[in-house]
Amino acid sequence: MDFWSFMTLAGTLDLTEIVVSTILHIIFLVYVVNRIHNSYLLTRKETKKYVIIACINPVIGALLFFGDESKKRKEKYQRK
Repeated sequence: MDFWSFMTLAGTLDLTEIVVSTILHIIFLVYVVNRIHNSYLLTRKETKKYVIIACINPVIGALLFFGDESKKRKEKYQRK
């Protein structure tokens, strides 16, 4: 018995809730990874690090990435 069957039988998650949450999770993951790849402020090593973190947990990956990107953007414009 896999995880989704167990959760559905346990009554904690309905099948439609599982499908909707999975679709929303995938959409958010694609959005975060796309933003990370399109960032011109990150090096290749940093990009790889944030993509790995986002694949594990998109919310934490997004928070770390957006925080680091805003810090780098602020530093870049203060130098000018």
